[in-house]
Amino acid sequence: MANVMPSGNNVRLGKTQKDKFRNTVKDYVEKVGKIRLKDGVCESEADYFAGAMAVMFIVNEMYFGADPDNVADITPPMWFIGPMSGRSLKDDWGIIKNEK
Repeated sequence: MANVMPSGNNVRLGKTQKDKFRNTVKDYVEKVGKIRLKDGVCESEADYFAGAMAVMFIVNEMYFGADPDNVADITPPMWFIGPMSGRSLKDDWGIIKNEK
């Protein structure tokens, strides 16, 4: 993948920033996911998490210098293992859908 970052911004952030980014984004994506699942507006858990992971992969490569073949280290494993194995994270999170 070609480097599409503007010149002058080609700074690789360190492990501390990567850990902070990962934890902040994980908490936010899961918070919003829980709300969407509870409210019954999340049509596909797999699509929701795939979108979040795609953005995290791009950030991991562009800003944290991850090798393009090894960008998944920034995402929680259950985001892809759960949907691939047919498990819903709402079961893991104990979410009961709101009745409308």
